[in-house]
Amino acid sequence: MIPFLIVTLLAIFVVAMVAYPFFRRSDPSGGPDAPQSTLAAERRRREEMYQEIRALQMEFQLGPLEAPE
Repeated sequence: MIPFLIVTLLAIFVVAMVAYPFFRRSDPSGGPDAPQSTLAAERRRREEMYQEIRALQMEFQLGPLEAPE
């Protein structure tokens, strides 16, 4: 009886985990209906991140700098 109960509960849990993404609401911050201000803010954040990556790549290419004596 207990193994049957455990298997049943596990099956319900798995079905719930698989079905959850289909029943939850979409994220209102993204998608085709998102406000322009939100999209613009996301674009700015993305561009800032790319600028930081470019700066880090430049520092890596320069290599370690020695302090003048």
